[in-house]
Amino acid sequence: MFFKQGEELPLKGLKVIDFATVIAAPSCARIFADLGADVIKVEAGVEGDWILRIQTAGTPTLPEEHPIFALCNANKKHISLNLKTGQGYDVMMRLLKTADVLITNIRYASLERLKMDYATIKEKFPSLIYAHFSGYGYNGPDHAIAAYDVSAFWGRTSALLEWLPEDTKCLPNPSYGFGDLSAAGMLFGAIMVALYKRMVNGKGTMVTGSLLHMGIWASSNHIIPAQPHYGKHFPDEPDQVDVLSRSYRCKDGKWITLLGLARLHPWWVRFCKAVGLAYLLEDPKYKDYASIVENNAMPELHRIFERKMLEKTRDEWKSVFDAADLACGKVCSAEEVIDDKDAWANGYLAKTTYMNGAEVVMTTIPMQFSEYGIKAPTGSKPIGYDTDEVLREYGYSEEDIQALREAGAVYGI
Repeated sequence: MFFKQGEELPLKGLKVIDFATVIAAPSCARIFADLGADVIKVEAGVEGDWILRIQTAGTPTLPEEHPIFALCNANKKHISLNLKTGQGYDVMMRLLKTADVLITNIRYASLERLKMDYATIKEKFPSLIYAHFSGYGYNGPDHAIAAYDVSAFWGRTSALLEWLPEDTKCLPNPSYGFGDLSAAGMLFGAIMVALYKRMVNGKGTMVTGSLLHMGIWASSNHIIPAQPHYGKHFPDEPDQVDVLSRSYRCKDGKWITLLGLARLHPWWVRFCKAVGLAYLLEDPKYKDYASIVENNAMPELHRIFERKMLEKTRDEWKSVFDAADLACGKVCSAEEVIDDKDAWANGYLAKTTYMNGAEVVMTTIPMQFSEYGIKAPTGSKPIGYDTDEVLREYGYSEEDIQALREAGAVYGI
């Protein structure tokens, strides 16, 4: 095993204020929390994070068991403030006074109304790293509209459309938060760059990221070839895709993906021999890639491989390709991932016990270190669960806390 689980947490001592909702920005803050930073999630009023009230892929939305909320908010302390009150705003300012990072994705116009915009915060705390995540950026006609993963990451960047045959009757419904979680890691990296530079010059900065930018970056290999200079049209004609670079249904109804290229002749020979189609190498039409193209034989090869792959189950074929050292991949259902032996062996999944006693499999942040530890994911917490504890840590007396509650400036259990 290359990585050991050390006890020292690499970001211990760093203070992060998470004033964000739904998935992308809160998940970025969760990475900091799992790596040992002291992360305080500031929720708005008694309603809290908006994700608490929306559909969450069929999982519970209970205060004591909310897996999608926990996915984005593990290992944080939770405080609920009403920033529209002077007292609530003052609490936020006290939190930020000693913070290293503020992470938010509240629409920028709302932040300006709350006096939480970068210009205002920079004047008060010039060394703070102010990270703001948006849907479409800060310029252009759509900069102020609502944006979500499926619209800004998938829809606007070609990914939702150009992976499918043109005659499809229905576009897919991508995994909830797929682009958000990808963007969270990129935003984390950007914040770490800002923190490194602050060590050099002592200055804070505004760090930004957006779903649109992340989606364009992720779709680069489609977007760049599609420009007029290259003229590539997506999606590819299904029967013209390389026969060794596509997925096939197997005997048990499951799918396997071949990861080779027929135009690389050694691969073509090895794949044909591995699947029991060595006779193709003796046929002038199929003997090499040039002959396949010249004879427009790719569609015929697809039919031959489709029939052949139906002779064994997915896992049987994987064993064949693994033995021949040929790249392939099982196409798995979400249910299969939960039992993935490699995922468990490498710590990519972990079991978490929630406040109501439910034991739930959770995903871990996608990074590991040889000399440092990472916190295991915790379950969800009710809105403002740690409000009183946090206020005490920041110097508020019991009388102060009671006065804040009576003024409607803070909430909590």
